Amino acid sequence: MAQCTLDLDHPFFQSAIAVFENDLEFHEGLRIVKDKIEAEHKSCNHVVQPMPGHTDCQNKIWKYDWAPAGARSSTRKSWRMVVVVPEPDARPLRLIAAAFYSKNQASQLTTKQLLQIFAGIMAGAKGETPDQIIERFKRVTRADGQTASICVDCGETWIAETMEILDCIEAQHACPGPITA
Repeated sequence: MAQCTLDLDHPFFQSAIAVFENDLEFHEGLRIVKDKIEAEHKSCNHVVQPMPGHTDCQNKIWKYDWAPAGARSSTRKSWRMVVVVPEPDARPLRLIAAAFYSKNQASQLTTKQLLQIFAGIMAGAKGETPDQIIERFKRVTRADGQTASICVDCGETWIAETMEILDCIEAQHACPGPITA
């Protein structure tokens, strides 16, 4: 049985790589890194992204270094792929490619960017578009500047300083359904 699978077909990831649609070396590099990761998920300079203060994301955002097939570098690979692992304790592991970036332009993504990526993948994992998630919640700005998000079905409420944190929380909310009297 395979140790893990790496899904490169998530719509969130596919929209990110659309600019490379005709770049054969880019896609060959993705195929090579996919094969390496599926053979040994700790390969390709595997790093689990720490997410202090975001317990719902702990151990679920991983990063791998890779490069297009024809790229040459004297040191490490010049590209980084962000992968979301919805259930890091499950076997076999299911990894979802979420984003990528050139390390020449950014050595790290911000926590805010990682939370947005995570929310986008988790929304898709539930079969929902970001617009469908927004319709299920009402947001209200409080006097202290924080924002409250309220599930329109069950009434569960969260308060956060940033919209990105609320995006992440809303994407993962397992609503028990409407409250009945």
